[in-house]
Amino acid sequence: MKRESLRLHIVQSSDSNLYMYVNVDCASDPNDRISTSGYIFFFGQNPESWSSRKQRAVAHLYIEVEYKSVANAPAEITWV
Repeated sequence: MKRESLRLHIVQSSDSNLYMYVNVDCASDPNDRISTSGYIFFFGQNPESWSSRKQRAVAHLYIEVEYKSVANAPAEITWV
């Protein structure tokens, strides 16, 4: 991969909406069964903040994993 393709491009846009995307990988690590969750926020077309990390506890249901991810994202956007 060329180094030039790794740049973060910020574009001017009339879109001033904030978009939030959340994703979960449920218990994919066979060693500890802890899920990984991630989010990315866009201000218009530009990425503003993103993160991917393991959750703090083992979830027993997939819906619990999703709930924790969706609950953490608004806390992050409040900080941003």
